[in-house]
Amino acid sequence: MSGTSFESFDFVWEIFATLSSVNTAACPGLRRNLLSRLWVATANRLHVSHPVAEICGLLYQCAEHFELASAALVKAWSVFGRRLGDAHPATCRLRRLIIRIARRGRRLQCAELMAGELYGRVCSDGARSYLARSCARSLSHVLVDLGRLDDARHICLAIVGSASPEDAGPGTCDLRTAQAMEDLARIELLASDVQASLWWLRRARAAAERLWPESMLLRSIDEKLLSEPYVPFLLTSHHSFE
Repeated sequence: MSGTSFESFDFVWEIFATLSSVNTAACPGLRRNLLSRLWVATANRLHVSHPVAEICGLLYQCAEHFELASAALVKAWSVFGRRLGDAHPATCRLRRLIIRIARRGRRLQCAELMAGELYGRVCSDGARSYLARSCARSLSHVLVDLGRLDDARHICLAIVGSASPEDAGPGTCDLRTAQAMEDLARIELLASDVQASLWWLRRARAAAERLWPESMLLRSIDEKLLSEPYVPFLLTSHHSFE
């Protein structure tokens, strides 16, 4: 962890994930104590001005302040962007998290700007890679929040078309592709087309069952299929969705 690398990113990411305010809501005092120790340890071992130490310091100071937590994320994104490049998976992962936080805070115009920039940078050649599909989904989620269902649908269809399970093997139909099918099911449901939504959800299930049997994704889709919007159609429809 002597430099700013993909390995140091993994360390920072584990800090964000493990010591997030959500995961430590029951013991905020312990979270603050751990962050304090971590800040001191990284500052002593690396340097007080080392990016990882600065990020730990921001997280310690933000124990009760959401704005500083966001600042820590932005700091991490800026550091890894400079060292690894804006299109590196580590940098993009942080940017997508920042976008998700903006969405949750209903700062949708800001989220759209960031997601659009990320999409333009990573998806210039389409959604051919796992990283590109991940970034494309971030933009589609913002567009759904904005009510721009046609634009979101267009992006999700591009993701699905880049690795269709009907004519591609497990190496190209990945998690993001199946998730995009789920996204399309949600989009069609928001557009009040339950049959189209059911069709996409069944396709997502077929992909998940083929590639990840007994997975959490498959169980999640099964739960959705048994929910209220779809049950009447499942009871009356016996034809194949293919």
